[in-house]
This record gives sequence, structure tokens and C-alpha cells, in this order.
Amino acid sequence: MNEQAESAPLLISEKEVARLMGLSVATLANYRKTDTGPPHIRLSNGPRSRIRYHADSVVEWIEGNTRQTCRVCGHSE
Repeated sequence: MNEQAESAPLLISEKEVARLMGLSVATLANYRKTDTGPPHIRLSNGPRSRIRYHADSVVEWIEGNTRQTCRVCGHSE
């Protein structure tokens, strides 16, 4: 494998991201519409456009949105 291919980001489909996050594809689409989910890439325009996500960006988004909740009081940190 050449150096450029090794450094290329891994792109994953919205179905894979939804499964990884335990969400429906529709919820993930709502996250895109409200700009609250992980960064995405639109590979084409139109109603049947293909959406992909950088795997590393999804992991970073999940880590950045992880909150610890206190079992006693329910407060999120």
C-alpha cells in the first residue's frame, strides 16, 4: 500500500455510524439538519445524495459529547 492510501481517512456510511452510535438513520439525519451531530461529507447533491463520515471524526465527536452522570443526584459533569 502506498503512503497516501495509508494516510487517507476511513470514510464510513451513515448506516454504519447510526449502528455504532445506537441510533436510527433518521435520528442521525436530524442531527445533520440541526448541525448537532458529528461532521459529515456530502458526496453528491440532491435528495439521494451520499453521506459519509470520517471514522476518526465520529470517535472524536462521541468522546467530546460524553458526559459523566452522578448516580446519587443525577447531575451531569
